[in-house]
Amino acid sequence: RFSYKAGETIVYAAARKNLLIVSGDEALLERAIPLAEESRDAETAEILARRAPKDVRILLRTQELLPNSEKSDDPLGRFLNSLSLPGFAAADLSATNAAVRLSMEIPVSSEVPALKAILSARSKPPAVLSALPASTQYFSVLSAGDLRALADAALPILGPSAQQAWSRADSASKVALGMNLEQLLLSWTGDELGVYGLSDHPEPIFFVKVKDESRRRKVFQDVLETGTLGEDDAVVLDGIRVPRIVFPWYIRALLSAVGADIPQPYYLAEDGYFLLSASAEALVAATRDSRAGKVLPRTDSWRTVSAGIPSDSAAMIYYSLNRSVPFFLRGEGPLAAFLKQYAEGTASIRFDEGRMRLALSAVSSGGRGTQEIPGFPFKADKRPSGGIQAGRGTDRKVRLYWLEEGKTLTVYLPASGARKSVDLDDSGYFVLETREDGALSAVWAASRRGSIWRLDPDLAADEGF
Repeated sequence: RFSYKAGETIVYAAARKNLLIVSGDEALLERAIPLAEESRDAETAEILARRAPKDVRILLRTQELLPNSEKSDDPLGRFLNSLSLPGFAAADLSATNAAVRLSMEIPVSSEVPALKAILSARSKPPAVLSALPASTQYFSVLSAGDLRALADAALPILGPSAQQAWSRADSASKVALGMNLEQLLLSWTGDELGVYGLSDHPEPIFFVKVKDESRRRKVFQDVLETGTLGEDDAVVLDGIRVPRIVFPWYIRALLSAVGADIPQPYYLAEDGYFLLSASAEALVAATRDSRAGKVLPRTDSWRTVSAGIPSDSAAMIYYSLNRSVPFFLRGEGPLAAFLKQYAEGTASIRFDEGRMRLALSAVSSGGRGTQEIPGFPFKADKRPSGGIQAGRGTDRKVRLYWLEEGKTLTVYLPASGARKSVDLDDSGYFVLETREDGALSAVWAASRRGSIWRLDPDLAADEGF
């Protein structure tokens, strides 16, 4: 045993056969030494004996790769929680101050029959990568099967609320439209779906691959003729017509169950994909860049951050921590804490005959330099007066509040770009009311005339005010 001291840092170490045990905690080292002297089980010995393709091989608990619990609101996180994984897995790691690369391969199984089929199939490259605009700052794409296969696999995992939403939507669709969800959605959708966001637009864009465009147009025409699915006035930007669709309640409930809460989105069918977004501007910006060949795979930043990531993938995530935090970085373990030091990354999951291969590449800055925070800068409609107050609602979305010209109370949500104002009857002031957990519960405002308002965090007036 020996110790090494550098300034106030002390490292303790002990050698046992061909194993060197190192810790910054002497008591922890003492606990580890007897474990190192015990004979290892055959599986662990075989894992550690394999040749490591990277700098370091570490043995970690597979639970560190998963969300904290099955209550995760991330569909991909719930999916991983449903898999049967070994207790430990070997991860091969290379790291510098500028970048980190991690890969691992583990056996995987599931008790869900539809999920078993996905796990045994060989993954393929998602085609959408070649269509994502160069300004894409994050994306998640699932290419493990078509919507029918994914629904059969996902509904048992997402739980009773998702299963009930699907059943209600199917029944309501038959009554209102004369077609079930198979005819309405599954007949024309392909084997890729996901979401991405642009660096200069806060609103996300949801997408699904179209396998039969003529069928999609026929379904839309039939549905619109029933009057049940409304098409609002379209906007024309840069010569591109962008219609707006009004979903009935059962389609909204189904979208909400999978994390896509967009009741009246704009849409485009473009280059084999059906795109939805709350922002027509975001759809047009994405379409314009894609048509011009300004796509993500051609950027230096993508080539840097995706180094070592295989193209074939059942699921792929590209993230920037100032816009999105993937499920595997939401934990409290040492691996998540280490990876959070790198601002941008790409992760992929692929399956091949019952084995899951994970790969991650992350960089400290992604080569993008200084970036504006999404949702900013914004321009106020009138001259702001006084200071700006901020709070987070029960939905965890940040809201900013200020007065314009002394008597127009305004709320702004940077994540979506939504803004709302309420006019007071004279100049005044406002305060934020919060709950014990710090979430906003109300906004109080008072004017010089003595009028008092109690408003919810989105500035809807409470009854009696």
